[in-house]
Amino acid sequence: MMRVLFVCEGNIGCSQMAEAYLRAYGRNYDVSSAGTRVGDKNGDRLGDVEMAEYCVACLEEDGIDIKDYKRSSLEKAWVDWADRVIVMASPKTCPTFLFRHNNVRFWSVESPYLLSRESTRETADILKSDIKHMILKDTELNNIASRPARNPWAYLFVIPIITFLVASLGSLITSNGLTWYYKLNIPELAFSGATTGIVWTSIYILATLAAIIAWRQMPRDNRFIATFIVFVANILLNVFWSFLFFRMHLISASVIESGILAVSVLLLILLMWKNARAASILLLPYLVWVMFATYLAFQVLVLNRFLP
Repeated sequence: MMRVLFVCEGNIGCSQMAEAYLRAYGRNYDVSSAGTRVGDKNGDRLGDVEMAEYCVACLEEDGIDIKDYKRSSLEKAWVDWADRVIVMASPKTCPTFLFRHNNVRFWSVESPYLLSRESTRETADILKSDIKHMILKDTELNNIASRPARNPWAYLFVIPIITFLVASLGSLITSNGLTWYYKLNIPELAFSGATTGIVWTSIYILATLAAIIAWRQMPRDNRFIATFIVFVANILLNVFWSFLFFRMHLISASVIESGILAVSVLLLILLMWKNARAASILLLPYLVWVMFATYLAFQVLVLNRFLP
């Protein structure tokens, strides 16, 4: 069941009507509303609020009784509770915690405050149409999501295969540049080739498990899309570092690129923390190793006097 919170300024007009329409026409929704400027009027019954008279009357025309709805002042707990927040108030009146929600939508709807009965009716009709459109769209998305996948277990094979290809390509590029590398002045903290190989193998295994967990546990929302994009970027950056360092011998560029790679790992950890925390934890060794590798690359740069 999706939890939806409607927000306007006084919580006597748009948000209350939107809540009522979604309760009346929607299924599988838990709905509430609140206002950014309710003040000491919190808990007032709409039927007793003069400015809500037209709103109450318009909803009655649609067979919906909102006289007993009560005004609520917007609090952070309400925002944390909601899966979706729909705002019909001026952003200037909204508290900062509202904008931190990962699913905030802004609807441009004229407030019915002090308007005529006819204008309030127009606003109600717009809200009713918007609510029905939202319900229809959610229903279509749910139908798509509920369709059985052609092969729901394919990711268990695809993700390890991608990891294997990335590791193999990186290893090939690295092996072709080892002759050049061993001619450099190498930092004392640098590991042997065998140890480095064991570390990278372990990291690739952990990253594969993290990707599988994220794919299974994360809802298909904007955060999931961002995580997928950063994963792809991380794969490309991983291979590109080997190309810059071992193939092109661009040590300065590889230091910068390694720093960017570390940032991409950190982004993955943060993106997955909410819905797939185990995946985030599995990537922590990856982050530590890349930060260490960045330090080693910088030491190679200094020891071999490649500084510009």
